[in-house]
Amino acid sequence: MQLDFEGRYIVREDFEAGAPAQIRDMEVWKCDKCGSYYEASRSGQPVPIRFMASQFTRLE
Repeated sequence: MQLDFEGRYIVREDFEAGAPAQIRDMEVWKCDKCGSYYEASRSGQPVPIRFMASQFTRLE
């Protein structure tokens, strides 16, 4: 699988109503062939994510 670096993003994750949002930064990678998005995990294996522009803010 060929992954290209898409960028670093600040992500706001709302887990459930009433819970405080988790804010963290992540490196986002995109698969050329399938168009899916991934983040790099601590183990080094890519983890599939749902990339939602409304929750992701790109870091310059």
